[in-house]
Amino acid sequence: MRTLKGLLPLLCGAVVAAVLIGATQPPERAEAHPLGNFSVNRLVIVDLDGQGLITLRYVVDMAEIPTFQKLNEIDINGDGFVSATEETAYLGAAAEELIDGLVLEIDGLRLALTAEATEMELLEGQGGLQTLRTVIDARGALPDGWQAGVAATLRDENYGGEPGWRQVVVRPGAEVGLTGGDAVTVDVTAELTAYPENLLKSPPRTSEANFAFSAGSMTAAPAAISQEAPTVSRDAAGKTLGRFASIVSRENVTPGLVLLGLLLAAGWGAMHALGPGHGKTVVAAYLVGEHGRPRHAVYLGLIVTATHTLSVFVLGAIAIFAANVLSADDVYYWLSLASGVLVALLGGCLLVTRLRRLRARRHEAVAQQPDDHEHDHHSHGNHGHDHAHDILHGDDHGHAHVPPAPGWRGLVALGVSGGLVPCPTALVVMLGAIAIDRTIYGMVLVTAFSVGLAGVLTAIGLLMVYGQHMLAGSRARSLLDTKLARGMMTVSPVLSAVAILGLGLVLASRATL
Repeated sequence: MRTLKGLLPLLCGAVVAAVLIGATQPPERAEAHPLGNFSVNRLVIVDLDGQGLITLRYVVDMAEIPTFQKLNEIDINGDGFVSATEETAYLGAAAEELIDGLVLEIDGLRLALTAEATEMELLEGQGGLQTLRTVIDARGALPDGWQAGVAATLRDENYGGEPGWRQVVVRPGAEVGLTGGDAVTVDVTAELTAYPENLLKSPPRTSEANFAFSAGSMTAAPAAISQEAPTVSRDAAGKTLGRFASIVSRENVTPGLVLLGLLLAAGWGAMHALGPGHGKTVVAAYLVGEHGRPRHAVYLGLIVTATHTLSVFVLGAIAIFAANVLSADDVYYWLSLASGVLVALLGGCLLVTRLRRLRARRHEAVAQQPDDHEHDHHSHGNHGHDHAHDILHGDDHGHAHVPPAPGWRGLVALGVSGGLVPCPTALVVMLGAIAIDRTIYGMVLVTAFSVGLAGVLTAIGLLMVYGQHMLAGSRARSLLDTKLARGMMTVSPVLSAVAILGLGLVLASRATL
């Protein structure tokens, strides 16, 4: 016990130092791509020229992780470079596939589209990785009589539900007027090169738009996204690399730089854990409700470290070896959902167990009530005092209602749920290291990142455990030795189980959004 008590200030100091180290030179953005490392951003621009033709410009802007997977297909010979021949082959196949996924219907009939021009561009991304921007121009002939007015629908059926910007923009020409529909008429992203900062957290996800048009100048006014908000430049964001992600791609790696990288990685992990989520509330509720001990907080930290490190390694392996079978984003989605479901199941099991304990405790209290009223009044105060003492200390005096120490099943479930969802930045570091043949260095950095993340959760757990012990002191116990306080202490394990169940449901629901 003394050893673990001495560990608390050391661990808290290490976490604080790691956070300070990670914050010494913070990046302008934690993610290179404004919409996130997993995003696949799409924009369809429909131009009506008034000459009987309809022109589509389809822009696809892939972030680092989907680009990494796509490059495995483009780089046919695997030499790490995209040659002119490989680029031509990719654009030819991409144009056919992507145009086929754009369904344009005029008065209910699908319009045939033909690719006119294609281009691709690889941009600098986070952690030494690249991002891919593909542009395809296509054209189709409008049916006779369109001048009198037609109704059109455009659906983008490519890429499924990947996260990112999805939008359809319809721009009428000088001799064409929009007469109705829900399509916006202004592109506020400069063809996915600059994103409005106020929409980064909730980008449009429109894969279908309806619009009606005819010859003339009458134009309806569909709702357009405000252009007043500042934008984040796509190129600037790609060149502004996080310190953690960029450390792996530094040239002339020296022992000093390796040590700095490990400290920086641990600091980034600690800062990442201090952000929203990551199980801090669940850890606190679990250890308090289960009367956890210091060693249980340490065990949780070790399990979180191992799980998070392994999840990054596994997702990295999938991105490299199973790109044609599994999407890294799909795996990330299922891991996020599994984490929430696991927490919810843990909370549900704890709720059932603690309700049974509470019921057993009440039955025991009723059975132990003395027949003599005066003796009952005299013993009630002592029993309440002793019972508050038992709850605060967690001492087992043979009472059925005293909860046992946390079991391994609960600890493992909580630790796995806390580390199951890999940080996208850590995954970028892993893939970037592999791309430049520094796999071992990348694995070590990811492990240090996981240690920093778990260190915060461990420190929070230790603070909760020792805080609970402090409440067992004589002064705190005297303050809590009231009817209301004893009642709150009695139901607190049940309330903490409800909190864990609720947080698990929230995490699971967020994963599906």
